[in-house]
Amino acid sequence: MGLSVERDGYAPWNARTVVLRFWQLIESVLEADLESVKVFSDDPLPRSNLEVPGWQERIGPDRAGLFSGTMAYLQALSPGDLPLVGTSAERSWQMLRRAILFPSQADVAMMTLSPRGRDFGRSETAEQFPEHMSIKSSLWREGALVQRHPRLAHGGLLLLEATHAARGLRRWMNTRFT
Repeated sequence: MGLSVERDGYAPWNARTVVLRFWQLIESVLEADLESVKVFSDDPLPRSNLEVPGWQERIGPDRAGLFSGTMAYLQALSPGDLPLVGTSAERSWQMLRRAILFPSQADVAMMTLSPRGRDFGRSETAEQFPEHMSIKSSLWREGALVQRHPRLAHGGLLLLEATHAARGLRRWMNTRFT
């Protein structure tokens, strides 16, 4: 399973690209509780370092957390619900955008993650909100800002979004006029 966004960077005018601002959240929902892939082989078994005893049970739909909520939603859909999925999805993208870009304290609590792998094939992990480090080093800057400076967060979030909007506009203009 996966999620596809047809962009290579965040664009404020496209709500779906918000996942690129906090991709670790999406990864934590969809990624199985297995270490990152480090090796593949043409040999029959094991073909990768993920093929450890019991790996099949670690990818099933009964995993705890946000994934189980996602699966419960999908399993509860009836054929009559299908025409409404597009409208619901657009509303959901807007809600996710608000929760990631302008999180409340409740959003931060709900979307706090355990240490995550830094990237594909690497074994070291990173804390979502590293102590004694700048907000810039956080995996989710908006959440870190709300967590560390709740009274000043709204202004900081607006400034952060304005900075990203300017970057997105500059990137868009560069592709159009160069």
